[in-house]
Amino acid sequence: MERDNPGEADVVDIYAEKLNSANPRQYYFNGAARRDSAEEVIPRAGAKPVTFEIESTVHGPVIHRENKENVAYTVENAMADNELSGAAGRLQ
Repeated sequence: MERDNPGEADVVDIYAEKLNSANPRQYYFNGAARRDSAEEVIPRAGAKPVTFEIESTVHGPVIHRENKENVAYTVENAMADNELSGAAGRLQ
């Protein structure tokens, strides 16, 4: 497929992670059940802060869940945490 922009790169992958049917907050990686999450608190002016959980896997954050199918979809971005190195290369 020809790209409109020759500078474009395919840097995002979507993964379907198998969930533990006994505990759908866990996913399987290399045969072991794991759970990776972090709690985030968002302060709001004039209101109580909002607290929520960010679920992730070794491949990246969970973007969608299909609990009936025991699957969570995650997104892995090859540029995550490498944004500045990519920008530096374009400046040279």
